[in-house]
Amino acid sequence: MSHVFNIAPVGLDAQDRVAVNTATKLLSYDGIAYQLFDGEPAKAHLLILDEESAEGKQALKHSRPGQVKLVLSNKPASAKNTIGIPRPMDLGVLKSVLKKLYGMLQGQVAAQQAADATKQSKQGAPALTASLFNILLDAKTDKQILHIQSRQFPDIFIDGRNHCLATTASETEINQLVKLAPTDFTITRMNPDSFAVHSNNMSIQSLYNLLWLAGIKCSDGKLLAGHKLDAPFRLRAWPNFTRNTFIAEHLKLAAVLAKQTLNLQQLAEMTQVALGEVINFYNAAYAVDLIEFRQVADVVNAPAQPRNLAKQGLLAKIAQRLNLKSIF
Repeated sequence: MSHVFNIAPVGLDAQDRVAVNTATKLLSYDGIAYQLFDGEPAKAHLLILDEESAEGKQALKHSRPGQVKLVLSNKPASAKNTIGIPRPMDLGVLKSVLKKLYGMLQGQVAAQQAADATKQSKQGAPALTASLFNILLDAKTDKQILHIQSRQFPDIFIDGRNHCLATTASETEINQLVKLAPTDFTITRMNPDSFAVHSNNMSIQSLYNLLWLAGIKCSDGKLLAGHKLDAPFRLRAWPNFTRNTFIAEHLKLAAVLAKQTLNLQQLAEMTQVALGEVINFYNAAYAVDLIEFRQVADVVNAPAQPRNLAKQGLLAKIAQRLNLKSIF
């Protein structure tokens, strides 16, 4: 699966910044997903900087050893992880260099993912490493403000600080959008003022609703990286099941987790729900802060017999009976 190419332009003048914006746009036409980190060079795979500017000198001085530096200079020189390019910046040269660097990044990511997959296989489940779901979850966790663009659908503006989003996309379009691969998106970091400008006159929605939808639709039975099949947890609040995300098995999972602490393997065995579907539910619930981790699981008895939930009426009645409340 393709990885998002994180790029930070630092200390460039207006003309060189236009060249960077144009070159990265051209990358998207070649199926390369990128993200521009304005003002946050530490989070980028690649720094594009002017060594004559104060900002460029500072970024070069504090760059990580593993970061690749593309240095604009009157006397370009190359070193380990540093590529010199002549001033003024040539658009064709820049695009070619970016494409080669992206190929190198993909190779490194593939090697790391293979190592992660080997480690995760010992735990019995593949790791979910790249999807729109991961991008949205990172935005929430790291309080990022993102502009997400695709060719087919209206733009989405994400405010991870306030757990909200702004878009003109319809419910149907959002359901289709979450199924796209990361390479179908262009993702740009924004500042709070930019979000306020772009979101003006747009519908403001809860980021949690989109996170839940993406968690269900994007997980594909793969557990979030760093999570384990044998880690005990329970549900700390009742999910806000909606018409578009309601899956009958999830109601059964929620009802069981509301009463006892289990791990994913135990939950699948007890409910007779496929492990992949259990993982999808878990990923979505974790993303919207519904998971409470515990030290040990409860003693698991024989698999529960299916119940006729229709007799219990509305979902709210079930939640009330279990003394739970919806939080999103």
